Amino acid sequence: MPLTEHEKALFALARKLIANGSLPGTVPRLFWAGSGTGATCSLCELTIEPEQVEYEMAEGGGGTLHFHMRCHAIWQLAASDSSKGG
Repeated sequence: MPLTEHEKALFALARKLIANGSLPGTVPRLFWAGSGTGATCSLCELTIEPEQVEYEMAEGGGGTLHFHMRCHAIWQLAASDSSKGG
């Protein structure tokens, strides 16, 4: 399924954040998903509301990353693409 214009913009942002080190370029094997906790999404920077799915994972530097379901999927695509040199 092709990406929407909004998803394409998020993909470009994810690639930029991976390139400058703000987001990791590899996806950890372990992450958690559940109801939103009000955290700020690590990609789009919007609040993850309680009625939304939130993905959470530990960051290598000791922090925690939080994503909306769509943002998490797009970040995974961008990380996979960047690891292939794309």
